[in-house]
Amino acid sequence: MKLFGFGLAAAVLIDATVVRLVLVPAAMELMGKANSWAPDWLVRYLPTLRVETVKQPVAAVADPILPD
Repeated sequence: MKLFGFGLAAAVLIDATVVRLVLVPAAMELMGKANSWAPDWLVRYLPTLRVETVKQPVAAVADPILPD
């Protein structure tokens, strides 16, 4: 049982470090635009998200509940 636990812990450690921290980012870099590719039929159903920037900073509003 101890050997099984040690093997499982080693597998999780290898997965967390090698695969998720090295191989996945490297593969994403190599694939380029193919990372965000989706078929046309799926794109029609997905919402289009746009982020608008604020040209001027918004002034802070004092909280009426908390005293100054």
